[in-house]
Amino acid sequence: PTCAYIPKCYVCKVYKPPRTHHCSKCQRCVLQYDHHCPWLMNCIGFNNKKYFLLFVFYTLVDCFAFCYLAYPHTLFLSKVPDGWCAWNITIVWCLAIMLGVSLTVFLCVHCKLILTNQTTVEALLNAKFNPYDEGWSRNVRQTCGTNLWLWWLPVLGDRPTDGTWMA
Repeated sequence: PTCAYIPKCYVCKVYKPPRTHHCSKCQRCVLQYDHHCPWLMNCIGFNNKKYFLLFVFYTLVDCFAFCYLAYPHTLFLSKVPDGWCAWNITIVWCLAIMLGVSLTVFLCVHCKLILTNQTTVEALLNAKFNPYDEGWSRNVRQTCGTNLWLWWLPVLGDRPTDGTWMA
């Protein structure tokens, strides 16, 4: 009889489940490793992908809320165009627009990855073949949980999987 190949991490010297990769920054293996986030100083993987997605989403909402609320006080509409306050608000407003556009692209990419049940590493390595795609509904439930009302809150909820395969 033949036995299945069980991958081993050459750095940690332990056997690792499928979809696990070693993070060179954190020096540990992470289940469904997506990337190392320099903003959070942590790896994004199975246990915190939902929290990361919510962080990006709510930061994006804050950027656009600031842009909407601060626009009347910028140099574009300010009644005092020479004031230092209007200049400062205009500069921060422009930075918030740039951050908001960048986060929109970033959020769209990660939503596509969640809808197809892929990590960034898997999408780069297996561009054409994805054995983990279970359909968008099951893929989203694997990341966000089964309760639709808890998807927008930073609580884990109940997920129908242990991260290595769908139950």
